[in-house]
Amino acid sequence: MAQAASDEPAWHDQAPSESFGCCQDHGYHHGPGAGYRIYPGYQRTPTGEYVGTLRVVRLRDSKLLYPFDGAAQIGPCSTGSEARQVAERVGGNVVLAVIRNPEP
Repeated sequence: MAQAASDEPAWHDQAPSESFGCCQDHGYHHGPGAGYRIYPGYQRTPTGEYVGTLRVVRLRDSKLLYPFDGAAQIGPCSTGSEARQVAERVGGNVVLAVIRNPEP
């Protein structure tokens, strides 16, 4: 079924990323990134480009670590898949930065 055109860009949010400290075989998380959830996605702009969307959440206190005020746009990219992959890499970098520089 065709979707009606809209002035609002379409969001394509994906399931949480399974690439950072997760093990799909037995369903539990381990490793340094186990306490974080990365939600990468993408959005198509009115000009037809794709930009990454990202949320990074620390699980122990549900703190939203990304996006934050002043965060740079992720992209633009030529495909939605590429934008999502870039967003996932940015999310991994956010988690690593928080692990390396914990809050006091």
